[in-house]
Order: sequence, then C-alpha cells, then structure tokens
Amino acid sequence: MSVVENIQNVRAKIAAAAEKSGRTAEDVLLLAVSKTKPVELIGEAVQAGCLSLGENKVQEIMEKYEPMMEYAPEGERIHWHLIGHLQTNKVKYIIDKNLYLSAYAGDGHYNDMDMLEIGRGLKPEEEEVHFGMWCIMSSPLLIGCDLTTIPEASLKLLKNKELIALNQDPLGLQAYVVQHENKGYVLVKDIEQERGKVRAVALYNPSDSICDFSVPMSVLEMGGKVKMRDLVKQKDLKAVQGTLNRQLPAHSVLILRMEAEQRLEPVRYEAEWAYLPCFNDLGLRPKTILYAPMKEASGGMKVSYLGGRAENYAEWNKVYSEKGGMYEMTIQYVPHADRKLEIKVNNEKSILLKDLAGTDGQQLASVTVQVRLKPGNNVVRMGSPYCWAPDIDCFTLKKIE
Repeated sequence: MSVVENIQNVRAKIAAAAEKSGRTAEDVLLLAVSKTKPVELIGEAVQAGCLSLGENKVQEIMEKYEPMMEYAPEGERIHWHLIGHLQTNKVKYIIDKNLYLSAYAGDGHYNDMDMLEIGRGLKPEEEEVHFGMWCIMSSPLLIGCDLTTIPEASLKLLKNKELIALNQDPLGLQAYVVQHENKGYVLVKDIEQERGKVRAVALYNPSDSICDFSVPMSVLEMGGKVKMRDLVKQKDLKAVQGTLNRQLPAHSVLILRMEAEQRLEPVRYEAEWAYLPCFNDLGLRPKTILYAPMKEASGGMKVSYLGGRAENYAEWNKVYSEKGGMYEMTIQYVPHADRKLEIKVNNEKSILLKDLAGTDGQQLASVTVQVRLKPGNNVVRMGSPYCWAPDIDCFTLKKIE
C-alpha cells in the first residue's frame, strides 16, 4: 500500500469513527509520525494533505525542516510536533525557542512550551529545569506521565505549590532575558504587583559544564538588601546586596523569589524585549524581521531586518519613568549604508535620523536624541517606513530634567 493510499484509508476510518460519536472528521488531528523516514517519503504524505508531522529528535526536525518546505502546498505550512520521551536536548531546544518571545505572552495568550515530561527519565536537576522554566515562562502546564508509576521525587516537584503559584501569578507575565554571559542566562519578571518590589528570577545554565553567574542587582532593577527564596527547594536563602554571585552545575537552574527594599527605574531596554508585529519564526521568507544572535551586542542579541514598510517596526510598550520628564535616549545599532531610523514616543511626532554615524563592517555605533516621557509606562516605537533601518542592539535612558 502506498503512502497516499494509507493516508486515505486512515482518513476513512477517522471519518467513520467521528460519525459514530457525533463529531466531524475535522475535529481530529491526523499526525503522521515521520521519524526515521526519508524526506521524499514524508513529502508524499505532505502532498496528500498531511501537514502535521511528529519527530522524536530535535536533530531530525532541524535536518528535515528546510527540505520539507518545498513539499508544502502554496500558502500552507508544515506543523512539527515533538513526540515520545522528552530528552535533555528537547527541553533545551524548547526553552531556546521561547527565550525571546516574552513580548507575545500575557492578557490570556501564552507561549505553549508543550506537554510536561516530568517522571519520564530526566535526571533530577533536568526535571527542575524543565518544570521551573515552564513555570517562570508562564507556559500552560499539562502533565504527560503515568501518575500511578511516577517516582516520588518527580511527583513532589509537580506538586510544588510555590512553583505552581509562580506559573499562575495573576500578572500573567513571561520572564525575559536580562543577562546572557558565560553560557548562562538570567531571566526576570514582575510577580504579585507590576513595578513592585517582588520579582521572580531564574539563573539558567543549559551548558554541559559549570557556569558562574555574577548578576548586578541594578540589572534586576532591585536596590538595597534583597531577600531571596529558592522556589524549587522551598527554602529561604541569605539576603544579597549589590551583586548576586552563584555557581551552577551543568543542565541546572535556580528559581528565586526576590524582594528588594527599593525598585529601581530601568535604564536599558534590549531590542530582544520588543514586540515585532511582522515577526515570523517559521522563516518562510528571506529578510524577515527577527531576533538574531550577535556576540558584541549588550545582551548577545539584536533585531535585524527592521523597516522597509510602515508596519515593520519594533515596539517597547513598558518603557517606565517614575516622574516623567526629558531624557537622553542613546540607541546602539549596527551601521549600514543608506539606513534611516524613525523613533516615536507615545505616538507623538516622529524623530527621523537620516545621517547615522558609522560605516559598513563596523560592529556597533550609537546615536543620542532627547525624548519626553510621561509618568508610568510609555510606548517607544522604532522603524523606517520607506527604507531599511539599522539593526538595533538596545537603547538606554538618562534623565536630564
């Protein structure tokens, strides 16, 4: 039986079963398990209308992703699913995919990081990474193991009320990356109250070796003595002031509830925190706006392919000023010839930068403009409606009145 005939046969059985249960065949997702199969054979299934594919290994998805695009019907796309036991590399891959998507979470819509595989073979520290990062990144939580056979330690982790409360925090925010150094990531988000003195912080080491963290409290916008509680171990830690120094083993995480004496006004906004309305992670078109790695950038990332049309902009909607007033805004960017940058604050009159300093091949340059912020949250938008804008690294704010 050919692939096409097999799919037709399965669809007929689905339709018959759906009719008996009072449903329609459209209610049922047919997932073709493509693992270990060659691209040409999978292509036959895709051309027969089976666009949902299941793979067991991240590496196989990455190998097949590009070649499979040519088999998808025009205007359609292939939906990839990870199936089977969640291995260490799958956890890392999913976290990597979601690290810079915090701008797209909240207000009832969240980035689903897939089913939990706690109790299905991961090492204890890897289970802590899996559950802890799903919680602080506000992913929906769906248990994917047999609760009658789950190990006691795994069950205890799933029942951790403090981590569950972090995931279900009423603010509904996803943690975002504020520091990426020495292969480690530091993520943070407000909990309990926006712009309050309590924040959740993750020190995440996805690497295969020990990672040293040195995190200035100013990066977390926290001042004075800061109380800390380990949410995984459910115990209080010694308070910290100035800098948080920790060493974490490979494939591990430290999830903290931190309470400061003072909440500091932020001074730096990374490009990777911005909302990009034209962002498409599928990569179906060349020169699509995206978050791209750049070693020299302040957070190790930049936004590329900004501008070219009015709707292709970057927007930061929580640029905070305690009292409002005039600020110097310094934008760090990657110079290219014939690039312009348009800046709007709170949808007021645009600031157009035509003659940006720097030359092609230069890694980073900067430009400073004056902007007025209102008290509370402000909206900053950058783009270029008629030509490409430079790649953006970050911008900083300094009050001048």
